[in-house]
Amino acid sequence: MVAEKCLVTILAGLISLSSGTISTDNLGICTQDIQDPIKVEKVEEKSVDKQQIPKDRYKLSENERYIVECIVMGEAGHQSYKGKLLVAQCILNACLKEDLPPSIIRTEYQYSGWREDINKDVKRAVKQVFGTGELATSEPILYFYAPKYCTSSWHESQNYVLTEGGHKFFKQW
Repeated sequence: MVAEKCLVTILAGLISLSSGTISTDNLGICTQDIQDPIKVEKVEEKSVDKQQIPKDRYKLSENERYIVECIVMGEAGHQSYKGKLLVAQCILNACLKEDLPPSIIRTEYQYSGWREDINKDVKRAVKQVFGTGELATSEPILYFYAPKYCTSSWHESQNYVLTEGGHKFFKQW
């Protein structure tokens, strides 16, 4: 019974110590009915290294995010999640390659799809690709087109990577 009271006293002291309400000088150690005295050590708090906090792979302003989401929705809103990731990845790769924002990349690369009724999957795909940098393929894809709606000898002259959801995806030669 005495040992249990001692343990409760020590635990209460540790809880108080961690909240900063008492100092270690006020923390007594009860040794009644205990063979070996209990050692109580204060654990130092570790500071969070700001470099450990993950940063976005490509920082988008609210307007740029909206532009990317509208393009992805227009191009792949009806496709699988992977299709959405792939379209977002093409835009990301083009932004990184050209060092230009999505608003200019949209024109330069002729990403013409546009829908403003953005769904949750599109938002999640854009966040995944531009935020955490998780990609659908390790290939540096830049271009895509939908053969169902048009033909493109120019796209076909590039290095074919894969087909997903009605789009063919290519990387540059």
